[in-house]
Amino acid sequence: MDLVIALGVPLLLFLGLTVVFIADGVPNWVYAINSRYSRKFWLYGVIGLSTVSILIAFLRR
Repeated sequence: MDLVIALGVPLLLFLGLTVVFIADGVPNWVYAINSRYSRKFWLYGVIGLSTVSILIAFLRR
């Protein structure tokens, strides 16, 4: 059941957003997010994932 939730929810979101973007085109707010924050999202995302994975590794020992 966890596998279905872990794979199903992101897949449904991806397919839903794809259908919306194909039908109506890409909204202006998506362009605004991509142009303004794309580098920061990647940077903070990688830093956040690395930090969380290191904390998990240390806490499991």
